[in-house]
Amino acid sequence: MVRMRGSLTDILAELKSRLKALYGDSLKQLILYGSRARGDALPDSDIDVMAVVDDYATAKRLHEEELDIVVDLSARHNCVISLLHLTPERYATAMMPLHINLRKEGVAL
Repeated sequence: MVRMRGSLTDILAELKSRLKALYGDSLKQLILYGSRARGDALPDSDIDVMAVVDDYATAKRLHEEELDIVVDLSARHNCVISLLHLTPERYATAMMPLHINLRKEGVAL
């Protein structure tokens, strides 16, 4: 089993800082979800993060730069970061199981 290098807190702090620099005021919130948020992650579990952004067009426009950030952090820390997007409206109202779990178990970063 390969272990993650660096603490989860440090990885998430750098991810948040770099995404905030990329998105500016369009980034409304970052939410950790899944096993890492619940506290039942295994050493090789991925890091699930939801970015709440003003609109999908912004996320699409910045996708390549965002991907560079995620790949860089994943490679340096020997982990898998899974980053998804929602608008504030979808985060507040969507009723798919993922969205319900985000609101129930998600940890704001």
